[in-house]
Amino acid sequence: MLNIETIQGYQMLLKMVRFFISKTEVTHLASDM
Repeated sequence: MLNIETIQGYQMLLKMVRFFISKTEVTHLASDM
């Protein structure tokens, strides 16, 4: 079973990934415009 610490670590990683994806999407939109 996963302990709480690993779950929190995965959640932090997901937040970072989503943050980078959103930043790249914004730059792509800006370049398209």
